[in-house]
Amino acid sequence: MNTNTKAITVVTPRGALTTPKTPLVILADVSGSMRGRKYEELNRALERVLGDRSDATLYAFNSEVLFVPPDLPLPLPYAGTDLARAVKVAKKHNPERVLIITDGDPDSHSEALEAIDKLEWTRVDMLYIGASESARVFCAEMLRNGGRLISEASNMLPNITFLLGDGSPISL
Repeated sequence: MNTNTKAITVVTPRGALTTPKTPLVILADVSGSMRGRKYEELNRALERVLGDRSDATLYAFNSEVLFVPPDLPLPLPYAGTDLARAVKVAKKHNPERVLIITDGDPDSHSEALEAIDKLEWTRVDMLYIGASESARVFCAEMLRNGGRLISEASNMLPNITFLLGDGSPISL
């Protein structure tokens, strides 16, 4: 019998995340309010963001949250905007970063804020597509724990690459 053998027991705290980190989870708003120009901008933004990336996981959300495989297009916009549910799905991936592309009008502001606050140790960035000042302010409030907000469509596409780079602040 070898008396030099030692046993190590690893105890994981209850509720600790044990799944490997996903580098980037993208939540794309395809609710009814994203019809028309907003939907076109959303698709252009996704083309730019995804490019040749193989480390991103894409979900489309409205009243449901749908995984979007790399070879399929986004669903057409319809229904409500359950952002809180989408954020909860993203959290299951233990993401390093979450990028939310939205017009900033979720079904429940308080539930969305609560869900985002639970994304501890995760950087959350937002691309705001829209013209409503109150929705833009809400998007900025969702980032109160850090992250960046790009809120002007004209600035959105040129800044996406920078936004997903080293995380340095951007000026609009």
